[in-house]
Amino acid sequence: MFEELNTPQAKKALKGYAMKAVKSFPGHDGDVLGGNLYYNNRLVVRVANDSWGGGMHLDIQNNEQYAKFVKACENLPKIKYHTVTVDCDPELIMDAMLGFVETNKEVKRYCKRKMVIITTDCKDGEYITIDRKYIPEAPYNHREQLKQKYGKRLVEIVNDRFL
Repeated sequence: MFEELNTPQAKKALKGYAMKAVKSFPGHDGDVLGGNLYYNNRLVVRVANDSWGGGMHLDIQNNEQYAKFVKACENLPKIKYHTVTVDCDPELIMDAMLGFVETNKEVKRYCKRKMVIITTDCKDGEYITIDRKYIPEAPYNHREQLKQKYGKRLVEIVNDRFL
């Protein structure tokens, strides 16, 4: 979602944190996303974005670890959000983590029956789907076919994430 969170500095600051048990269901003005933020497999906070506007609902389970997460977020670089640059705040980071997990679930479903790739022409969060099941090895060898067809424009064959 935010390229700034895919930097070595951000990965180091957020190392050990993972969003798990992400669920999505219809809400008031859109989908409600909720999940649990863990640090080294220990529950830190339950989060939910209820789609009513305003802040996220937080049910903090470990105050000490949550304070460390807030501090880690404060040390992250500013991020571009639409047309403005904003500080990383914990809710924004958790929302990005929820979105990433939910998007990954959707992409994984696509990968079961289609080829999914990212090229340099794709905007952030965009994928190209090809209506054919991905078989990377011989006799089909789709991996090599995609590399030949797209060349240097090919950024990632997303199906390879889930092999």
